[in-house]
Amino acid sequence: MEEQQEQNIIIFKLTSGDEVIANMIGEQGPVFVLENPYAFTYTTTPDGKLNGGIMKWMGQSSDGIVMLNAHQVVATTTPKDEIIRAYNISAGNIPNIEIPEQKIILG
Repeated sequence: MEEQQEQNIIIFKLTSGDEVIANMIGEQGPVFVLENPYAFTYTTTPDGKLNGGIMKWMGQSSDGIVMLNAHQVVATTTPKDEIIRAYNISAGNIPNIEIPEQKIILG
């Protein structure tokens, strides 16, 4: 049985303005070693509401490991529990998740 590695989920604010969430698996000098990084995306609806989501960052990586130069990081923070859950679902860290059936009641 494969041993489950403890996660260290961090949000990084980059000098570019991007916000990246990832499992930080180590540091090598001035470089953060990230596993399964995702970027936050934001869109505005026609009525002015802000919608957010996450999408794969550096998605062409062959193994999901990305080296992030610490000089490109403005700030870091620990995400809220619901953000960690959304990240884990997107990154495939929660196997066999069941999504409840949605029912619409009319009338």
